[in-house]
Amino acid sequence: MGCAFLITIVLVARWLHRAWQSEPHLRSWNNHSRLEIRSLRDQTPSISCGIYSYPLTMHYILYALGCLTLIAGAKARHNKLFTSHPAFADHPFPTIPIECPELGRSGVYLDKDHTSEGAGLFPALTWPAPADNFDEYLLISEDPDAPIPDSVIHGIYYRIPREKTGVQNPDFRVKNNSPEQYILRGGFKYGKNRHGTVYMPPSPFFGHGPHRYFFELIALNNSLETDPMNDMVSLDEVRRAIQGKVAGWGEWVGVFESP
Repeated sequence: MGCAFLITIVLVARWLHRAWQSEPHLRSWNNHSRLEIRSLRDQTPSISCGIYSYPLTMHYILYALGCLTLIAGAKARHNKLFTSHPAFADHPFPTIPIECPELGRSGVYLDKDHTSEGAGLFPALTWPAPADNFDEYLLISEDPDAPIPDSVIHGIYYRIPREKTGVQNPDFRVKNNSPEQYILRGGFKYGKNRHGTVYMPPSPFFGHGPHRYFFELIALNNSLETDPMNDMVSLDEVRRAIQGKVAGWGEWVGVFESP
């Protein structure tokens, strides 16, 4: 992401330079009805409309700054993701393909049943058989597009057996009469999300536009040491526990916008 950001800055700078060197023109309204274009080879390029006027170069600069602001915003949201933290320094890109057979490719819009407006189902996810150096999986669900400093955590699931090649909604129901706390029917444990529930289905702020919901599967080469953690583990505890244990990861993204 950082490389793409720098490349964009260079391209925009080159575009501005060419715009400055090209023949400038001035567009002005006469009596608010007739558009006149005059060449201004020896004058400062400007745009004039009625009583308002500003340099044409400033127009280009403001446009470029707007583009860079959008890119910076996207980069900031990317930096909020769990997989952007130092534990993933040796694995900066996804290597595990994740699919959702019931909804389709990554980036599709979620249907009503998979949001808080419907049944709130967890999307069924599948992935290939594990590599030899995978010991167990960790699954994080988060929304980086919320207008707050950190991602909204929708779910934390750990100690997912390496034999698993997918999860479905029934896997995320609490297993009753288990000697261990926070055990799910899928054979793994859940941690603390924003509401203290097993899973928080998508429910973005009204009128805030589309939100992306990342489902990130992380393969670990050693089991998490949970003894020093709280009974209901937090994201910060998981983040510290996976240092030096990440062997690969993949993601699937669903999109939803409150009507």
